[in-house]
Amino acid sequence: MTLGDASSKERFESARQLLSYAFATYTVIPATADSVLLPIKVDLGEERYVQPAVLSDGDILITRAEANQVAKSVTIANQLLAPVSEGDEVGRLVVRVGDRVIADLPIVAVNSSARLDWGDIFAKFLSMLFVPTDDM
Repeated sequence: MTLGDASSKERFESARQLLSYAFATYTVIPATADSVLLPIKVDLGEERYVQPAVLSDGDILITRAEANQVAKSVTIANQLLAPVSEGDEVGRLVVRVGDRVIADLPIVAVNSSARLDWGDIFAKFLSMLFVPTDDM
C-alpha cells in the first residue's frame, strides 16, 4: 500500500517489498546494436563516410523470463547519396521478444556530408589522373 500505510515503518517495509519484487522480476537491456555499427560510404559527398548511431533515450525494460528470448536486428543502408545531414535516418534497430516487437528505434547519421559540386568532382578526377589513390 505504501502511501496509505499508517506509519513510516510500514511505508518503508511496503516500499522495500515493491522494490524487491521489481528487481527480482525485471531487468534492462541496452537499446544498442549487438555489434559495432560501421561507417556508411557516401557517394558524391564531401565526407566519404558518415557514422551511424542508434537514436535512443536509454535502456529497455523487460521481464527476467524474457531476457533469453531477446533478438535484435539491424537494417542499415550499405551506402548513401550525398547530401546527408546529421540526424538523417539511415536504418532501424528492431528489438523482439519472440514474435513481439518491443522496440523499433531509428539509426541516424552522427555527422553530415554535403554534396560535391561539379568543380570539386572535376578536381578529384584530375587528381586521380595524376596522383592515383583510393579516394573515389
